[in-house]
Amino acid sequence: MTGSMPGRVVRVFVSGAVLTASVLWGASVSPTPAAAHPVGFGVLQLEERQGPAGGQRPAGGTTGEWDVLLRVSGTPDEALAVDAVLPPACEVVAPPRLTVARRGVDRRFRVRCPSPLRGEVGVEGAGPSLSISLRLVDRDGETSITMLDGAAPTVTLEDGARLGGSVFGGYAALGVNHILTGVDHLLFVLGLLLLLRARPRTLALTITAFTVGHSVTLALATFDVVSVSSAAAEAIIALSILLLAVELAHPPTHPDAPLSLTRRYPGLVAGGFGLVHGLGFAGALREVGLPRDEAAMALFGFNVGVEAGQLLFVAVALLGIAGAARLGGSAWPKQTRLAAVYGMGALSAYFVIERLSTLIA
Repeated sequence: MTGSMPGRVVRVFVSGAVLTASVLWGASVSPTPAAAHPVGFGVLQLEERQGPAGGQRPAGGTTGEWDVLLRVSGTPDEALAVDAVLPPACEVVAPPRLTVARRGVDRRFRVRCPSPLRGEVGVEGAGPSLSISLRLVDRDGETSITMLDGAAPTVTLEDGARLGGSVFGGYAALGVNHILTGVDHLLFVLGLLLLLRARPRTLALTITAFTVGHSVTLALATFDVVSVSSAAAEAIIALSILLLAVELAHPPTHPDAPLSLTRRYPGLVAGGFGLVHGLGFAGALREVGLPRDEAAMALFGFNVGVEAGQLLFVAVALLGIAGAARLGGSAWPKQTRLAAVYGMGALSAYFVIERLSTLIA
């Protein structure tokens, strides 16, 4: 190894920082029990009620009623700081009903507005990390959807009260957002990359097995075929990352050393843990809910978004690993890799303790 000791140390830690940045790119770590996902996430849904005359739409210039659902995740104080924005001509005709859950707050109320709905619709009081799915459901059951965020928390509706986005596109955007802000899922994928980066074909098959695993349980849990406590699933997800970090920290010491199950059958292990990660994805999807008449399309879009976001992360992470190897030089194979693995292990251990505490409580 060439160069002075201080220079080698600097290169190792700089390369470790490059690798860490590839993990946390686009992600945020929160100290709440839902730490692996953003606090500002939810849905604003306006569903037009059936009229008394056989479901006919009111004539222009008359009024119609809409059932409003505002669901925001986070603590009650955080969730209640976010409020719905509706056109000024809308009048609340049924008082809000408040439901507080572990992951956030639901508010349901009814408004009477001139028909068709026109004007500004969205949320206010949102932080910069807010991600809200805005859904409009007309009296024929047709759903239109778009995404709002802290930078653009409202949209302006024209005549007809339709949004530009489709159910598929809206839920695909939700899937991308969820995977890229899910630090735990990204850490597990990073662990697979570190474990198998020297075996590209095996890496591709292993990532595919992980994808198949979480796609299966995402569908089954979303349609209530299987039901598992979300707190238990989140704890097992954290444990899967910790076990992978331990595996990475103790590679075989010589060529004849017996291999662990993970190293012998990485696809089998990744697929098995993928089943658990799918339960975590399903929990996030349940927070938002599915449109009644297009549930299958919404699920398909969400899953496509998750896979697209995962592929994007894999590409960025591989570039980060290559950059770390280039900066670290001969130090990469050991010091930098261990620095990344120990960071991964420390964060996953924190998640395990936090989520087990929540589960026990």
